[in-house]
Amino acid sequence: MTKTASFLLFFVLSTQAFSQAVLFQRDGNLVKTGYNIIGIVSLKSFSNNTLSLSFSDDFETMAGPDVRVFLSKSTSIVGAKEIANLASLKHFKGSISFDVSADINEYNYVLLHCVQFNVSWANATLGVSKYVCSPSVTATDKWVTEKNICNTDGNSDVINLLNNNLILAGNNYAFVITDTNETIRKIVYSNSYDFEGSESIPERVYGVSFAGTLSATIGTKRNTISATECFINSKPDLYLTVTKNACALGIENNESNNSTLFYPNPASSILSFKSKQNSVAIFDLAGNKVIESFSTSEIDVANIKNGIYFIDLDNALFKLVIKH
Repeated sequence: MTKTASFLLFFVLSTQAFSQAVLFQRDGNLVKTGYNIIGIVSLKSFSNNTLSLSFSDDFETMAGPDVRVFLSKSTSIVGAKEIANLASLKHFKGSISFDVSADINEYNYVLLHCVQFNVSWANATLGVSKYVCSPSVTATDKWVTEKNICNTDGNSDVINLLNNNLILAGNNYAFVITDTNETIRKIVYSNSYDFEGSESIPERVYGVSFAGTLSATIGTKRNTISATECFINSKPDLYLTVTKNACALGIENNESNNSTLFYPNPASSILSFKSKQNSVAIFDLAGNKVIESFSTSEIDVANIKNGIYFIDLDNALFKLVIKH
């Protein structure tokens, strides 16, 4: 049974955190049907179930009146879905992207058509949909990056597994459980794992985005992972850590009842106790004693850094949050 929760995730990769990853992509080369053109169009499906149509950086064609972009099931604009009017946007060179309401496999052609004079401008045939591997960061609920469990008490220790791209585990994403030396111990193709009964050593949970068949051998290093089409391992410096010393610490799992013993929680200055305590000690998550006091009904925590701690009240441990 999980006894405590630990660190909240602070993503240093701010531009990537909680990003929406491209999951699938279809590309097509723009070819002349009426006017010279260069560039590539890409239909992209994202992990938040949105779709976009984008033109590449080298896209260029001559400016013309009422040139519109369509998605179509054929090379005709009859029944096609209009996406944008390039003439209204005055955009005939460089990258641009449009949101699309459709399924990625619903249309097979991108058409550029001058509607005013009913002239075909250019088109592109979209290729097959391919999965796009992407970098990721792993965590668990509420983006916590460390969990401390008691793995030998016979109670379930199921931990939900997440990644910042919100990709579900399965055909194209797996979680990789390793030791602290990144030696592979388990490959998990689901979004949770029960650590109860696992060996009593700290473990890390990484992720891997892949297409095709994933190749990962238990007992080898994480950097030996490969796949038949593409693969990208999650970042090496940000991962979910699972520690297993909650049994030894004897941490009480009664956070809801903490208010009957001490308050406030979270605390910022004075932490008060409902009754006088013979001994009080506060420890950080690494087990280091931060402060200690005897025969007291309150303790000053103003100089303790923000974070999650254990408070020992007469040999009973509880979780304490310091938040200034």
